[in-house]
Amino acid sequence: MTNKKMTNEDFKYISKFPSLLASRADKKKLKFHLLNQIKAVFGDKFHNLKQGSQDAFEEMCFLSVNRGFFFAKDSHFAEKHNVGKSTINRNLKTLCDERVLVKKYRTSRKQNGFGNVVYFFVDHPYFEYWKEYFEFDEMSNVDSHGNSDDDDNPPESKSESPKLDSNMNLPIHLKESFNNKQDIKIANCVIEIVKKARENGTIINYLDEYINKVMISLQKKAQYELRKYEKAIMKQTKMSERMNRKPVLGDLNLFKGIIEGNLV
Repeated sequence: MTNKKMTNEDFKYISKFPSLLASRADKKKLKFHLLNQIKAVFGDKFHNLKQGSQDAFEEMCFLSVNRGFFFAKDSHFAEKHNVGKSTINRNLKTLCDERVLVKKYRTSRKQNGFGNVVYFFVDHPYFEYWKEYFEFDEMSNVDSHGNSDDDDNPPESKSESPKLDSNMNLPIHLKESFNNKQDIKIANCVIEIVKKARENGTIINYLDEYINKVMISLQKKAQYELRKYEKAIMKQTKMSERMNRKPVLGDLNLFKGIIEGNLV
């Protein structure tokens, strides 16, 4: 596990990351999916919580829909929903202990310790990307050492709770994105293409349609590269047979993964 703080450059990068969903209906569906993960932790007790606490949870989910994280302080939720800061902090700790959320401390502008906290939803589709980017630990919470600028947000201990599995139907372009490492590489490739397009000023009105176009383009390129690769293997095989030695076939998983529609 890494205990490195989130730099200002990291924070700017994730804050400008492309939104996952375009339509209001999809955003609403994902928000309630994340909220259901919270409700599952509290069980029947959730409905016994103050309305302010329930509203704070819903806002956390709303803020996390686009990119999978939120960074509003506990004081923000407390003041807006008329709930004590200690209650908000206690609820956040519970969600971290149950691995609904993992947290990453930002650098502090006041001292060399830990600054404000960014909370990531484990069950958000983008979490696999953030986990790889920040090198989150598989089973433990992150940044479990150090001090925060906010005294009501002390670092918590590690949690040994298993990672929650997502049962949500993701958008078609990411439906199978996170089943294995090979799929993650392909998904990250698509994410980077969309990100660079937006940075270059491309206007994307319908994200689903744009990503589908990217996937079609990747599939065509993969098919072309696969044909070239297979021809090279055939040529190498013939030469190897002549020289009475086995060919080195290499790895076709990336091309086959795209062509077979692992993301579609």
